[in-house]
Amino acid sequence: MPWGWVVSTEFQFFIVGLLLIYVYFKNSKVGLGLICLLLIGSIIATIIISASNNYVAGNFILPNPDTFYNDFFIKPWIRICTYLVGMLVGILYNNFKNGKKRKSFPNSIDKLHFLTKN
Repeated sequence: MPWGWVVSTEFQFFIVGLLLIYVYFKNSKVGLGLICLLLIGSIIATIIISASNNYVAGNFILPNPDTFYNDFFIKPWIRICTYLVGMLVGILYNNFKNGKKRKSFPNSIDKLHFLTKN
């Protein structure tokens, strides 16, 4: 099953996500900080691995596609970025839905709040 790596990474993200949400509900500042720290760490790991292996964005002709697949594409620390961004958007949505608006958000986002009301 060549697609088995997807199941394993999603399961790992689920477990990490549960832990992050638990920390967020205990202390929202620590939870958000931890999510952002993991997001930044994942971005830095992506940059370092891409630079060290000369992977160029938009280059569909790779010198060694197997190395790209094994060292980059299927690794959970590379793929967790989108999962963490989704968690941050979910937290933002939940805060807006429950009326926890912050003054630091731009008015344009605040005006779009009517989209999230049921």
